[in-house]
Amino acid sequence: MLVRDRPILAISAYHRASNLWTIPRLFKSMVAEYDLHLRRYAEDRWELVFYALPPSSRLPTGATR
Repeated sequence: MLVRDRPILAISAYHRASNLWTIPRLFKSMVAEYDLHLRRYAEDRWELVFYALPPSSRLPTGATR
């Protein structure tokens, strides 16, 4: 489905500290052409989300790669 449909994904990365390296490694092994971005949503918490963007996607207005 990832290769065929190329969805934009938001993947929570704050359940375990190891998620910071295991999620990107696993995801890139499945669909290497995606761009991964990490965003923190709270200054005092581990509310981290990976965004996986297929090559043909466009970022929302005001966002940067």
